[in-house]
Amino acid sequence: MKILAVNTATPSCGVAVVDEDTVSAYFGLNSRTTHARQLLPLIDETLKACRLTIADLDGFAAVRGPGSFTGLRIGISTVKGLALACDRPLVGVSSLDALAFPLGGYSDPICVMIDARKNEVYACWYRYINNNLEKLTDETVMRPEKAVTRKNGACLFVGTGAQVYRDLIQKNTNGRARFAPSFQNDINPEVVAHLAIRRFRENQTASPDDFAPVYIRPPDAVAARPAVPVDNR
Repeated sequence: MKILAVNTATPSCGVAVVDEDTVSAYFGLNSRTTHARQLLPLIDETLKACRLTIADLDGFAAVRGPGSFTGLRIGISTVKGLALACDRPLVGVSSLDALAFPLGGYSDPICVMIDARKNEVYACWYRYINNNLEKLTDETVMRPEKAVTRKNGACLFVGTGAQVYRDLIQKNTNGRARFAPSFQNDINPEVVAHLAIRRFRENQTASPDDFAPVYIRPPDAVAARPAVPVDNR
């Protein structure tokens, strides 16, 4: 099974192709260029590196959120278009799950925090139990100081929110907080691909029509309602 996975939920833009349990290729960029300009060229380069075409793929995956509203729309609309063109299924991967998953060597609870701007973070708490990653809370959006104090005791913090609010976290945890290495604070497309292949094996797929981003917080830009004509007769 060959899956193409993309991440556009965060400042980095990443693409990976996984063949069963082996990552065939992955590319990522973290620049000021918009994801709309980066994503299709990255997909093309990744497939060329694997000597594959779109038609050779068995399915597609995208980070479904939470994260950048614009980024999510770009990534999801792109894979939906590719899936429709090839008549292939889709899976969505949580951005918070993708950040927690590589931290299996830690025994303490894991707090994933993605900067949501407006002095808020997208957050979720996890713990590895018997080598399985388990959610301890629902995915939510909240002020960072509330996320920090939601659980007591030692904890590992990871994500762009952990970077932005590092001083606040240290102040509110009395030195009990630990932080993941900086290179783990953004989403690795390899991880997205591995989580996606698991979902395909469990038949947790969606059709392009049913595939939508998970924003958690309402988008800032909302389409205006059409004006209702007034009858002045």
